[in-house]
Amino acid sequence: MATIKYRELRRRYELDGPDKTVAHLSEALGEKHLAPDDFSIRELAEALVTTRGGDCIGHQWVREYCDPRGGRLLLEAGDGVDTTAFSNITGQVIYSQIMAAYQHPEFVLSELVQTVPTRLSGEKIPGIGRMGDKAAQVDEGMPYESVGFGEEFIETPPTAKRGFIVPVTKEAVFFDRTNLILSRAAEVGEFLGLNKEKRIVDVVIGATNNYKRNGTSFNTYLTSGA
Repeated sequence: MATIKYRELRRRYELDGPDKTVAHLSEALGEKHLAPDDFSIRELAEALVTTRGGDCIGHQWVREYCDPRGGRLLLEAGDGVDTTAFSNITGQVIYSQIMAAYQHPEFVLSELVQTVPTRLSGEKIPGIGRMGDKAAQVDEGMPYESVGFGEEFIETPPTAKRGFIVPVTKEAVFFDRTNLILSRAAEVGEFLGLNKEKRIVDVVIGATNNYKRNGTSFNTYLTSGA
């Protein structure tokens, strides 16, 4: 288990800014230099919650705001309370746990298909028709035939958003239930990955037919009788 220096993490956040700090943390988690289990939700809060003027008030925030036995709300007086750094870092840690479960090696079908990012809901992807297995004979003195290209396209089905929320409650912060939060995050990744595997199978066996070429829908799987 790596030793997290939370004061240094807060200092890097202040110097480098949120984008660079989160990107660096993402890289460290992705390369296994750090693991989500290395972090403590409570210690992150104590180190990263500040006033908007930059003064660290994490210990006070956890003690007075997160205590379920009657913690009192910190008034938005003076500089106010800034939990942005805590939210950004915690979000990256939870995201890494979700993705680790989502990309589990047991999900073999996801490795056999290509994932194409898109910003569109339903897209027409153009292509060029191939000439096929042809090799025309050219007699002596005769011109070569020209090769034409037929326009082809496929249409993708509407995109759908799937996901869950992994809440970080005040009680979870106060009692440092990091393991419980990461467990819930792993479950989210696992079930989303499993759902993707099932949807791939449905397309392969023809239970779901979403292939549309040149404006015509085709079954992705046909029985011998068909």
